[in-house]
Amino acid sequence: MTDEFAKLRKELARIGRASSNLLKLMTQFERLASNPLDNAYKMDDVLDKLGELIKNYSAEGIVSELQGWVDGSKARISRLKEQFRHEFGRKLQALLDTKGFKLENRYPNLRVGLYTINIDFLKGTATILFGHEALKGKISLSPGDIAEALERIEKGLNRSFEPQRFVDLVFEAYRRVCRIRDLPLGERVPIMEVLQQFVLLSQPQAFKVNPAKEHFRGYGRVNFGYDLYRLRKSGVKTSGDRVLGLVTATFDATKKRENFLWVPDDERGNGTTYSLLYFRET
Repeated sequence: MTDEFAKLRKELARIGRASSNLLKLMTQFERLASNPLDNAYKMDDVLDKLGELIKNYSAEGIVSELQGWVDGSKARISRLKEQFRHEFGRKLQALLDTKGFKLENRYPNLRVGLYTINIDFLKGTATILFGHEALKGKISLSPGDIAEALERIEKGLNRSFEPQRFVDLVFEAYRRVCRIRDLPLGERVPIMEVLQQFVLLSQPQAFKVNPAKEHFRGYGRVNFGYDLYRLRKSGVKTSGDRVLGLVTATFDATKKRENFLWVPDDERGNGTTYSLLYFRET
């Protein structure tokens, strides 16, 4: 075989592979186009991939036609994305209303009671936050998926709650931290160290007998922050002859997550960041 033949064969093989990839992407686009409103972001992603392939596609005659189709489709997708944004907000509000959640604010941060839903239309995802804490990320921009995630989070936070038992356990956790740090009662201690001791104290008997993973009962910083908020709402604040107190975090304390805890102030999502906890005598 001549060098010219080998070069032609190599070029044809390259075009063949490129054609196969283009065809796969166009088939994918056609499938997504059966439901264009819900798939607007996915269709746009396929078009971006097609655009990159077309740049290196040198089959004479087809390039300009493909590029014209991509450009025209881009314009249509842009309009669909605007329509999607409008329809998405309306559908999400209607769905959350049926579940007892009130939606407020505007894109990109939607407020739902104690939670914030961050909407990223560029990535086509949503993130649910509790104060500074991201509870669930990379949720598809589906009103149903977001509402379902919000329900699961709400159910996980609203465990049974006995204010007096809770504050007594917090005091015992605080006392342990004071003992570890060789401090007298009444001194301020890091709130996250209190949480660590609280978790150990609140484990079931099965964990105390056999501290295996299957017996461990999870309880995170979001749970602690929410329960401190519920304690405040209950009006209970003393354990024996001592009153619980919290110290607002300084700017430096908020640089590392292990140094602070966010606690809601109300049902509208306002809250305060605390770094220290103490019990003073009444």
